[in-house]
Amino acid sequence: MFDTFFRKVAYSSTLAVIVVSGFCAGIGRFIDAWGVLTAFSWVYVNAYFLYRLLKIASEKATSPKIGRTILALALVKFPVLYVAGYFILRSGYFPPISLFVGVTVFFSVLGIVWLRFNLSFAEKGAHS
Repeated sequence: MFDTFFRKVAYSSTLAVIVVSGFCAGIGRFIDAWGVLTAFSWVYVNAYFLYRLLKIASEKATSPKIGRTILALALVKFPVLYVAGYFILRSGYFPPISLFVGVTVFFSVLGIVWLRFNLSFAEKGAHS
């Protein structure tokens, strides 16, 4: 279930951000298109690492290899991604609104997919 949820969020949000950044590029706002893609990529990678950490935690595995995997994921997710996010914001290269749109696309799709999952489970529960 967790894999299906993240896969739907990944595919749907990627399609949505391609449409949004394509629109920006189509109207000649190339820097905005890159800003949308940059912010989306940052939040997508961040969510992917969080997904991997949650998946490992839900499996309750106890091998030493799992511990190293968790450490590696945490070391990339927390310091590296957040420092990268800081420099993306501080660079001033991208308009802030384009960064906001890139993040918003991901979280909007996440919310829509989450609602659809919950509604489908509620519907299945009502028919059981």
